Amino acid sequence: VYRRLAKANPQAFEPDLARSLGTLGTVLLALGRAEEAANAFKEGIHRLLPYARILPQAFGPLLNYLVNTYLRACRAAGIPPDEDLLKEIAPQTPEV
Repeated sequence: VYRRLAKANPQAFEPDLARSLGTLGTVLLALGRAEEAANAFKEGIHRLLPYARILPQAFGPLLNYLVNTYLRACRAAGIPPDEDLLKEIAPQTPEV
């Protein structure tokens, strides 16, 4: 549902889609489907990053959560994290 809403009105629904992808990733990780979880977190990070740049206090905590759980999922799956993505995020993630 959020994918359709975000496609129609990205500014209103992309952050909600990112949050939903984080929830999906958390469930997948709990089910032992770490690679799928990492992909969900990565997509959430990509979708949220533009908003976190504009409003870091509003979206920084969610971005921080997505990044931390993305890294955890990558470790669990035995896959390397996307270093380019992490470099892009580093200056955007506030201390929480």
